[in-house]
Amino acid sequence: MAFTEADKDCDAAIALDEGFVKAYIRKAAILFAKRDYTASLEMCETAKAKDADGKHEAEITQQRYKAYAALNEVQSGANAAENLKRAQDDPEVQRVLADPIMQTILRQMQEDPRAIQDHMKNPEVAKKMRILMNAGIIQMR
Repeated sequence: MAFTEADKDCDAAIALDEGFVKAYIRKAAILFAKRDYTASLEMCETAKAKDADGKHEAEITQQRYKAYAALNEVQSGANAAENLKRAQDDPEVQRVLADPIMQTILRQMQEDPRAIQDHMKNPEVAKKMRILMNAGIIQMR
């Protein structure tokens, strides 16, 4: 399967009909196959937002679980030194870590791990957390 072509097909389908939830789900699957788990999760969130009547909820949830499982596997398989090295080289991770609000949230999470549940309700915070999870900086257990 040519991921580039499949990705373009999904983009074309979305351009024709922004409400075509299946295109978002397929794009999430393509991103998953490319091992871009954070982007796959973000696409699942977009699909969920577009699925107003909830007809595709099970499929979206399944794709999200697959992406989270893959993220956890990647994080547990790599050693901490490799994760830190990759994070230092990634400007996106550095921007998230430099954000004063995120620093406060991360400190709060160290004191009370359950605090993440409230913070993950904010889409911007959730996106930044997924970036840190993908980089192996934080892990969800």
